[in-house]
Amino acid sequence: MLGDVEPERPFFIEYDDARADRLEGWQRAYTRAAHGCTPGRVTYLELGGDEASLRKWVGDIDVPLRFAGGEPRLAAAGIATSRGEIVVR
Repeated sequence: MLGDVEPERPFFIEYDDARADRLEGWQRAYTRAAHGCTPGRVTYLELGGDEASLRKWVGDIDVPLRFAGGEPRLAAAGIATSRGEIVVR
């Protein structure tokens, strides 16, 4: 079940399993894919919408947030890799 979608909030994922278990599974998938560029952590999320309400909604997270204003959305994400940071928009 996807849960309730609120149009004024960007997309976030909440997992039911422990972070260590997710990381282990992602590492297995990465190894099978045999990519030449090692992915790392999410370096930032850039969000549209009201900064104060979004900060209250997401609470304390370990990913820096940047705010682009305008319509509520996930505007961009920075991802560290072995070849430098990439930005997905």
